[in-house]
Amino acid sequence: MEAGHALAEGFDFLEWSAEQVGSAYSRLEPFTTCLPRFSRGAWVVEWVGVKPAFSGLGVAGQLVAAVVGTGRSRGYRLAQVATYVDNEAAIALYRQLEFAGIEELRHPDFERAIGSPGMIRMGRQL
Repeated sequence: MEAGHALAEGFDFLEWSAEQVGSAYSRLEPFTTCLPRFSRGAWVVEWVGVKPAFSGLGVAGQLVAAVVGTGRSRGYRLAQVATYVDNEAAIALYRQLEFAGIEELRHPDFERAIGSPGMIRMGRQL
């Protein structure tokens, strides 16, 4: 399901007024300036993270490798992931897992709202 449709369904479920929905979308607008557009048919890895107690133990790498392996076993030929352009630890992890940069998106509204200059989309063949 596309994110926009999922949001609309969530707003309907919550029975939000048109004013509440409009307010939510206006708060989301800066974030949308740097949303990566993933390639059609790509296995997309999203929202990778580990608790701080597990940081530096290789857990994130194992998780991403397992998810990438699942994509490969399901017949996908391309995996993609996105992270903040200033998230050096994540970018280093993805590079270790053979991901390479595809595109970088930056916008001042995004940086003011999120605190990061933008997003980077990375990909690798499976």
